[in-house]
Amino acid sequence: MKYPNLNPNFSELDPDLSSQDPAKFFGYRVFSRWMASDQAWCILRRFGALNMRAMLYLQDDIVALEERLDRMDENLSSKHMPEGIDNGTFRKDYAPRQELIRKELIPKLKEYNDFVNQYSQLLSRPPVDEGDVEAVHTWFKNHRARVEDGSGQKTWSYAIDPAESAFIEKREDLIPVYPKTRSWFRTVLEKTALLRFPILGGFLQREPEDIGIIGDSQFNRKKGLLKNGLLDRFFQRKPQDIEHSGASQSNGKMVIWHNEKRVERFASTVIAVVGLAMLIGPLWILESLSDPPEKLGVITGFIVLFFVLVGVATAAKVFEALVAAAAYSAVLMVFLQFGQ
Repeated sequence: MKYPNLNPNFSELDPDLSSQDPAKFFGYRVFSRWMASDQAWCILRRFGALNMRAMLYLQDDIVALEERLDRMDENLSSKHMPEGIDNGTFRKDYAPRQELIRKELIPKLKEYNDFVNQYSQLLSRPPVDEGDVEAVHTWFKNHRARVEDGSGQKTWSYAIDPAESAFIEKREDLIPVYPKTRSWFRTVLEKTALLRFPILGGFLQREPEDIGIIGDSQFNRKKGLLKNGLLDRFFQRKPQDIEHSGASQSNGKMVIWHNEKRVERFASTVIAVVGLAMLIGPLWILESLSDPPEKLGVITGFIVLFFVLVGVATAAKVFEALVAAAAYSAVLMVFLQFGQ
């Protein structure tokens, strides 16, 4: 296909044009930038079955070389061989055996070892987050439109060819390129509307560098929502997954780019406030109680609550949560002694 001269200054997408033909005006130019805008969406296939097949193939090649070397060793160790054969030296070794080891076995072993080591790194990656997979799937779904072909018939135009976007359906074979560590509390923040609250949204969200290419800022402008100062903060993260097929915009989903540092700082602040309350609260409650069983009941309740909060609100392991709960229980016992 002969392409026309391209305009080097072309950067931002015209939503009216892109809705007419997503394959032309979106394509990999937009999709690759969209995936790169957040590490959570950098999702690829592991190709587990193919990698295993390739490793088995390399393994069999090495086994065949091993069998050849064994046969050669047996022949050279036979009593029927002439005198002067020395199997205890590399320097004066039988030339064909040297060639087999140096030119065939060593390169094949290196290829095999490198392959296995690289694949082991892929296997060590955690499973992809279902929400991140769904975000990529939604991008494919929403960036399509029915367009007229040369004969005037309506056909589907996809930003990414369906055969090439089908990889996202292989859920069990997907891996994150760079896994994003999320605590349970961080996951809750992302799945709730808290991070999209007007006041918090403007502080905890970010705008990717390629927003003019991957975002559709015209969507909010057409709706007239950006004229409201409060809503401007709420919608300043340009809607990403907008339905370009002429369907109702209410069916389109929004993708939010979180400012990682600020979200983590916010989560840490919330956890710190809750932790401070867990320290101060028992002081006042124990001071108001006189019955020892009631005091022990309060201490037991706070210890259990603390253990649960550490386990679910942070990325701590169970053992680490138990150690923290033990330290917290010691502090509460000091409070109890102080009250007495």
